[in-house]
Amino acid sequence: MAVPKYNEMYKTFLEALNDGKQHYLEDITKYIREKFNLTESDISELQPSGRQTVFRNRVGWAGTYLKKSGLIESPKRAVFIITDTGKNAINDKTVKIDNGYLMRFEGFQKFKNQSLGMVGMQNEMKCDTDTPDDVFERAFQEINDNLADEILSEVMKMSPTSFEQMAIDLLHKMGYGAFENSGRTTAVTGDEGIDGIIMEDRLGFSLIYIQAKKWDSQSTVGRPELQNFVGPLLVKAVRDFL
Repeated sequence: MAVPKYNEMYKTFLEALNDGKQHYLEDITKYIREKFNLTESDISELQPSGRQTVFRNRVGWAGTYLKKSGLIESPKRAVFIITDTGKNAINDKTVKIDNGYLMRFEGFQKFKNQSLGMVGMQNEMKCDTDTPDDVFERAFQEINDNLADEILSEVMKMSPTSFEQMAIDLLHKMGYGAFENSGRTTAVTGDEGIDGIIMEDRLGFSLIYIQAKKWDSQSTVGRPELQNFVGPLLVKAVRDFL
C-alpha cells in the first residue's frame, strides 16, 4: 500500500506509546510500519530530493506535531513517551485524532501558524495533509522536471558531432574510462555505425563502443535499431580477431 500521510499516523504513533514507557523512534517507526503492513518497497521510497525516505519523513512530522500538541514528550533525542493528554486522546473512542483535533491545543496552533508563515505556503498545502517538507519536495520535483525539459530541448538542437561528444563526456562523468580523455569520437564517415570509443584500460584491451543517435522524444528504440548497431560490432570483432 502507499505510505500513509503523516496525519494518518497520529493514532498509531500514540498506540506505540500507550504502555506509558519511553520508546525509541526506531521502535515506533517499526510499529507503524507493521500496523500499516508496509512493504520494503513502500518504506524505501525516497523524496524527490533523495535526502530521506518518504516514510521516515512522515513519521518524523507525526511525532513533531504530536509533541507540539502536548500529546507526547521527548525526554531526550529520538525518545518519546505519551502524556496524560495523549492517553486521554487515544482512549477516547469518540474522537478522531487528526489535525482538527490537534488544533484545540495552543502549542499546535502556534507551531502550525509559524510553519505556514512563509508567503504562499498556506495556499500550497493540500487538504492539510502535506507537511512543509512535502511542499518543498513537490516544488523541488517541479523545478527538476522543468529543468530536464529545458535541457532535453537544448540537446535536441545540437549538431550530430556535438551530440556524440556530449555522450562521451557524459559517460566519463558517470565513471567510464580509465583516464582523462580516454574517449574519442570516430570519423564522421566510415565509422561502421560506431560513433565513439571509450578505453576502460590504458592499454586499450577493454573498449566501450558507443552509438549516439538523436531520436524524437516520442520515439522508441526497438530491436531493428539494436541489431543495426550490434551487427557492425560483430563484423569488427571478427575482423580484428583475424
